[in-house]
Amino acid sequence: MLIWLLFLDSNYNLDHDQLVDIKLMSLPEPLALPTGFEQLSKDQQIDYVQQLWDLILAVPENVPAPKWHLEIVRERVSSQVSAQLTTWSEAKQRLQSKYREQ
Repeated sequence: MLIWLLFLDSNYNLDHDQLVDIKLMSLPEPLALPTGFEQLSKDQQIDYVQQLWDLILAVPENVPAPKWHLEIVRERVSSQVSAQLTTWSEAKQRLQSKYREQ
C-alpha cells in the first residue's frame, strides 16, 4: 500500500497550480488491527492512535525528518538571517521609551 500526499504550498516557492506529490510511506500490505480495536468507540480509537503516536515520538531523535522538511527549515532560517534583529534589552528600552512618551 502506498500513501501519497498531494498538497499545494504557496510558501515553498511553488506555482499556485503546481501539485507536489511526496511519498510518505510504503507498506507491503495493510497492517492488522489490534484485537478489539474495531469494537472501540471512535473517540477510543483516536485516543489509542494518539497514545501510539506519543510512544513513537517519545524519543524524537529516532524519528527521521524527510529531506524536504530540512529544505523548508533551511529556506525559512536563511530568509530570517537578513531580517533586522534586536536584542531583548534594545527592544525593552525602545518599548519603555515609546510608552513613557504617551
